[in-house]
Amino acid sequence: MKQLRRYLVASITTIGLMLTIIMAITITADPYHYFGTNWTGDYAGGERQLKLRNQRRYSHEGLLLGNSKIGYIDPTSLVGPRFFNAAFAGALPEEIYYYLRQSLNKQKLVVIGFDLEMFNEGLYPYRSEKEFVAQTQLSSIDQLIGWPVLRLSIKSLYRFLSGTPSHTNSNGMTNLEEAFKRDRQMKALQNDPRAVKPQLVVAYNNLYRGFRFSEKRLQVLQSIRMLLDEHNIKYVVLINPISHHVMTLIKAHNLGAALDRLRRELRRSFNNMHDFSRVALNRPATFFSFDPVHYKPSLGKELVNGALCDFANHSGGGLRNHFKQCPAKTTNKEP
Repeated sequence: MKQLRRYLVASITTIGLMLTIIMAITITADPYHYFGTNWTGDYAGGERQLKLRNQRRYSHEGLLLGNSKIGYIDPTSLVGPRFFNAAFAGALPEEIYYYLRQSLNKQKLVVIGFDLEMFNEGLYPYRSEKEFVAQTQLSSIDQLIGWPVLRLSIKSLYRFLSGTPSHTNSNGMTNLEEAFKRDRQMKALQNDPRAVKPQLVVAYNNLYRGFRFSEKRLQVLQSIRMLLDEHNIKYVVLINPISHHVMTLIKAHNLGAALDRLRRELRRSFNNMHDFSRVALNRPATFFSFDPVHYKPSLGKELVNGALCDFANHSGGGLRNHFKQCPAKTTNKEP
């Protein structure tokens, strides 16, 4: 009996010590800013949850939404109201809708970037709101002792101590220090077929393989517009620019008609839609040399600011005083 008691006491003490160590790590790292104790920076991989948490901590009147391409844009470089970059890697139209449902809170303007690959239900199955909520909202217990958060906490502390740059800035923008470093290293190979071909193979497999245009996601476009209208929030919608290499890939796999359909559907759903898909076909330097899919933030700044100024001059209404930097008449809309 005494041996059993000693065993139980030792076991409980050991478990208690382990839980204390785990909680010390998760509270210190606080990768999702749940406890307000994060002082190392943002290294968490779960951008959906991280952006939702950080948005509430950052004063803003406008939102940038889309996938990682939009995530590269510095919101402080944009004209108009103060923006938070809420874009997250691999964003799907239904996820943008779910994100907006959770995050809209008296914003004045929302900018959303779309791409053809977002509508590929053959490669990216449609996600339910329940799945999105389960991914972005963790309980207090999970934040304290859950394995996913503990793993991210350890990874965050390791990256901080090793001098790795934070993944995102406080305004939501993706930290591009590593991307620009790789861009400089690969600059000489940007148009070398030996380098471009494997990049395009990766792009096809990760974006366009098994392409099937999602009818559900076309319906989500209407839901996004109605949600913004219900909250009396203005919007600017755009199709992201496509590089010459990726456009060639799209045509080679007979996806040109799908891209045309995306243009039509976005125009049907949103009055203020800008098609930037073709504006940079002859501007290879505006895309990263190691990645023909992602354009550089300088191009994003140029195009989004053009779209914002066009919005201000044609439908800005009460928001016009936020766009004093804009010339009287500006438009970057593509036919």
